Amino acid sequence: MNFKDWTDKARGLESELASTSSIERKLLTTALSRLHLLACEAPIAVLAAYERIQEAQLRKLATARMESIVRGNQRWTPDSDNAMVWMMALAVQIRAVDELLYTTAPTDFGDPDSGLDDWRCPATGMIVVPRPRNLPASRLDGRPYLKRGTLRHRLLPREVGGLEVLPLRVDLRASGEKNGLAASLFSNLRLTTRQTREGNFIAESVSFDDIEATLDAQIDQSMQHGCAGVVWPELTIEPAIRSRICRMLKERTIVREDEFPLHWLVAGSWHELTDRGFANRATVLDGYGRVLHRFDKVIAARDEAGRLEDIVSGEYIPVLITETKLIGLAICRDFCDRASQTSPYLALPVDLFVVPSMGEDSTMTAHLNVAAEVQAKTGALAFVVQQTDARQATESELGFVLPMPPSPSSVAPKSLKVKNKWIFIPD
Repeated sequence: MNFKDWTDKARGLESELASTSSIERKLLTTALSRLHLLACEAPIAVLAAYERIQEAQLRKLATARMESIVRGNQRWTPDSDNAMVWMMALAVQIRAVDELLYTTAPTDFGDPDSGLDDWRCPATGMIVVPRPRNLPASRLDGRPYLKRGTLRHRLLPREVGGLEVLPLRVDLRASGEKNGLAASLFSNLRLTTRQTREGNFIAESVSFDDIEATLDAQIDQSMQHGCAGVVWPELTIEPAIRSRICRMLKERTIVREDEFPLHWLVAGSWHELTDRGFANRATVLDGYGRVLHRFDKVIAARDEAGRLEDIVSGEYIPVLITETKLIGLAICRDFCDRASQTSPYLALPVDLFVVPSMGEDSTMTAHLNVAAEVQAKTGALAFVVQQTDARQATESELGFVLPMPPSPSSVAPKSLKVKNKWIFIPD
């Protein structure tokens, strides 16, 4: 979209939104969603101008704009053809609406009984999640729009890259404060596969040393450290092993009398038969061992023999919404860079991506590339727990763990190799 077409669209949106002077919550939700989409569609020169906006000045102008909106003035477009003038006007309007909408939210978590209707924009399908970012102005200067356009809300799109974005609100408000994540891997893991008629493969079984003792120690250490989340790797947790994990969690909550000793757990993944065919399916559990959600891998991977996973593709990207974080979920190759297309995760304004994975150095390199891109664009961190089959391991490592580094582009894959079955990663 060129500059003239974009400014014409902006003026049309202004007129449409100005037809009502109400500051009712649902109307503000719609206004913020549509203004945000307008900003994302801005020509490159306009978006680049955002990085030159001084945060202190933006906040001052947004406060004055709020007062104007409350008085019924919804007009904001400038009489100018200057990119910087337009970006400043739109930035101020977005911040003012962002702040006004936040004053209408009863809590940052919303009403658990309302589904997500209290956050949904009916016009765009976006989910507008209250999430204040209380950073000083000095830390925000120079940041692009996607890192500071809104300071009170995160706007989750309805779909990215043809995949539905599925928000899942997880009510952990009564569970107590938990911090840090745990990566859980296995020693001498061997994945057995079978070839399908199409020459592809499906996982048939998995084995590793000391199954019961390993799982028991991993869960116990995670609980002792007060971890918020635990992640096992891709294609390591077949249904029978997952049932053991659920049983262990249930037993511990009874013994400890501790409500939700862990907030959430991603119990690896497995090739499971569905009504559409086999899917590489991951399971998310709560601290009681109850299933919160299951989701499927989108892009099939190849094994060392060049065979593809014989799986159907997942159709959405789940995002866990807790009281403190937005967590995007992916499985292995979904969170790898691909020359043929842009990663859909670049468009998700979450705090963290959690990725169970399996592979070698090249797989972790691909994860690092995407992690660096999302960190640069939205500020999101990445936590990848990657198992290596014992037959492919070049040393005594069990796999790799990407521990939410602030600068993934400077990390060497070999530095992420791990030899321990359990690793604690502090927030």
